[in-house]
Amino acid sequence: NTSRCTLLEAHLARRGTMARIATLLATACVLLSLSVVSVAAAPREAFNGAVHSDFDAVPDDDMTETHVPGDAFARAEWRDIALTKSFSTRKSWQKPQFLIEGTYVRLRGWLAADAHVPAGEVVFRLPPDAAPGRRETWRVEMKGTERRLAVGTDGVAKLTDDMKAENWITLAGFAFNSRFAGDGGGVEAAAIAASAAEGKDEL
Repeated sequence: NTSRCTLLEAHLARRGTMARIATLLATACVLLSLSVVSVAAAPREAFNGAVHSDFDAVPDDDMTETHVPGDAFARAEWRDIALTKSFSTRKSWQKPQFLIEGTYVRLRGWLAADAHVPAGEVVFRLPPDAAPGRRETWRVEMKGTERRLAVGTDGVAKLTDDMKAENWITLAGFAFNSRFAGDGGGVEAAAIAASAAEGKDEL
């Protein structure tokens, strides 16, 4: 009887081990199938509003602005912003740009300080047709650290606080009325200013 009990216990133990193995195998199959589905999904496209310009090189950090292909905002002609020597963008980042919609100006893109930069340092200059009608301040807070800049009515953007080396600031969401809004002459005056600026550049 003792030997029969021992054999029965051994048999049950083997069945329990096999059951656990079967459960683990089933779980592994489910995880594998999910991974295959994820890999097979269509890749995301980096539209004009993307924070990062290359989704293959940079993992999505949930900070990406995307648009439906072909919508007016995605098709808009964004103009590049030239940064001063103390600042730069990164290859994988959306470069700093601005867009003029009538008398409304939108900015986007990311930039970083190449060294410690004191408050008051010029970051970039917007052309006359994109200058604001009043001093516009932009603040970004990341992990308890604030990064701020202000754009004057002359279109010059300056830091309002010191900025440490390698610290970055995003311009996405920064928007304001240009100096041509309201009683400033409207779209026609903005177009004249833009043409005058282009003429100076050609000289």
